[in-house]
Amino acid sequence: MKSIRFAAALAAAFASALCGSASAEVLIYVDKAAQRMTITVDRARLFTWPVSTGLPGQTETPNGTFRANRIDADHHSQEYNRAPMPYTVFFDLHGHAVHGILDASHIGNPGSHGCVRLPTDKAALLFDLIKTEGLKATTVVVTGRTPSLQSLFLARRRALREANTTSSLLFITHVSDKLSPHNIIIAAEIDRLQEATVLQPPLADYDLLLPPAPDDESAVPSS
Repeated sequence: MKSIRFAAALAAAFASALCGSASAEVLIYVDKAAQRMTITVDRARLFTWPVSTGLPGQTETPNGTFRANRIDADHHSQEYNRAPMPYTVFFDLHGHAVHGILDASHIGNPGSHGCVRLPTDKAALLFDLIKTEGLKATTVVVTGRTPSLQSLFLARRRALREANTTSSLLFITHVSDKLSPHNIIIAAEIDRLQEATVLQPPLADYDLLLPPAPDDESAVPSS
């Protein structure tokens, strides 16, 4: 059911974004500081996803405004042991590209050799969009300064603590009017589990930015 709703929402998004335009303008905006990609179609935001850009230094993803120039659904690296690069979208003349990666465990943190990595399913969606609208209609903007892993960790930990301070206090208050040792231990364990998540980006925050499809399955177009 979830996959059906996702497909229906995606179809509705494309229909809404592309309606009345022979060739919609696709903008891929990569923020290296946040390790995040935002995709707009005719200035309407369609997706926001975590990515993995190049590491600081010699393999850093170059900043600038580029035009997508080539796509390859089944590309393999010519420099790194023919590593698979599914759904590749090249955006400069030096081999930098947006592409999927089979092991997405590092998505949300810098770690590539200069390309912009996406989970493969997200890369496939982007690839299909560009294939539909064309390379000439696709602009890639890369901006920001690549953060260190330590600074990313500290920023996420700080944001997580700020977001959960109020909820943690409410939890303790509702459990008991008195802070018994047992309840303090429960609250401390919740904080520990929450802090353990800061090394992973909040993927749920970057999902499809659309309202859910109607519950009526009859409204879903047949394939």
